[in-house]
This record gives sequence, structure tokens and C-alpha cells, in this order.
Amino acid sequence: MRLAPVVVQRLNEVSAVSLGFPHDFLREPGITRNVYGDRWADIIDRGATYRRTLDPVT
Repeated sequence: MRLAPVVVQRLNEVSAVSLGFPHDFLREPGITRNVYGDRWADIIDRGATYRRTLDPVT
């Protein structure tokens, strides 16, 4: 069975699991800035499901 990309995207959206505390707390911009400082974009974590960007944490 093959699904259209738009269907797969929709399934991913509706089946996403909220990780809750402490994950959500640690992803807040202020907390990330306090923990990692200006080094956040330099950290490569191949196992992370959360994708970092080069944009500074605000």
C-alpha cells in the first residue's frame, strides 16, 4: 500500500505524541539559552528528533 505524501503528512500530524514535562520545558527558548548559551546551533545530536536551526534562540 502506498500513501500520498499529503496523507502521510496528515497521519504524522495527528499521531504525534506530546512529550510533556520535562521535554517541553527544556525546549523553551529561555531555558535553552540558559543551558546552552550561544552554542546551541553548534551541537550535533544525531539521535535528536528535535531539529536545531541556525537561528538564534530568542
